[in-house]
Amino acid sequence: MCGFPPFAKLPSEATFSRAFAQFADERLVERAYEAMIKEHLGDQLIGHISRDGTAIAARERPAAAAS
Repeated sequence: MCGFPPFAKLPSEATFSRAFAQFADERLVERAYEAMIKEHLGDQLIGHISRDGTAIAARERPAAAAS
């Protein structure tokens, strides 16, 4: 778990908490992702599409036209 050997005693919850607080303060994950993206993608642009699958109440057929 988290890179610790299975036979070793894990650090306490307080130790984990302090470590994760330090990671957050130093923005460690963001910097790691940035380095990985720069290494593998360079200046390549990436497109992204978001789609919403929320159901919308609608009629089966159009309403009759008013005469």
